[in-house]
Amino acid sequence: MPGLPDVPAAALFFLGPGSWLGTNGGGGAYVDFAPRSGHHATATFTIPATYTGGNENGPYPTLATQPGSDYAFMTDPAGECNVHFTVLPS
Repeated sequence: MPGLPDVPAAALFFLGPGSWLGTNGGGGAYVDFAPRSGHHATATFTIPATYTGGNENGPYPTLATQPGSDYAFMTDPAGECNVHFTVLPS
């Protein structure tokens, strides 16, 4: 993205409609990935039944993953890369 530093992500998160990354909110679920350097990585992740929601002042509720809802994988620092998708029922 133009204007952003060319650095690898520090962390990767699964975010639901009720969670985001930021200083006054957060949540989702941490996604482990490798390698930790460079600009390409691999991750294996199972969509969880629940994730941590976020709001501006807390507390951070446990929310259920809902089929048909929009979710995303997002890097932190936020905005470096994100992938949006819809969870479908099995």
